[in-house]
Amino acid sequence: MITDRFDRMISNLNKTVDRQFGTGVRITPMKSFPNGRENQDPTRAVMILSGVLQIAPEDDTLQLGSRSNGGRNDLNTIIPGTMWTVSIATEGIDKLNMPRQKDRVEFPSKAELGVFRIAHVQYDDGKRATLILTKIGA
Repeated sequence: MITDRFDRMISNLNKTVDRQFGTGVRITPMKSFPNGRENQDPTRAVMILSGVLQIAPEDDTLQLGSRSNGGRNDLNTIIPGTMWTVSIATEGIDKLNMPRQKDRVEFPSKAELGVFRIAHVQYDDGKRATLILTKIGA
């Protein structure tokens, strides 16, 4: 009983979040072949969903210089980058059609952002998934 109410509450919350902060997300399932080529996966359907896009600056280090005897680089430099994530509600998505690593992601209403590939999928207990993206051709 309590879990049913909690599930309904989360479902309503997901709909409200997507309606308020969401943007259109098109996920094209991709299939990789041994030679490195990718084509659309014919066994899974293209999904058009609503998701919350987050673009955050993220700094990382790039190791430069020669290796010392201890096996460590003697110089690290900080490079600026961007972390692209999109949070989608997984409710109503068939298990076989869940987004997977290497699937292609586009934002039809924000075409200027370009095309992305899913690098990692993180699921949470609240029936949402966070897709960590890498930009294709950047």
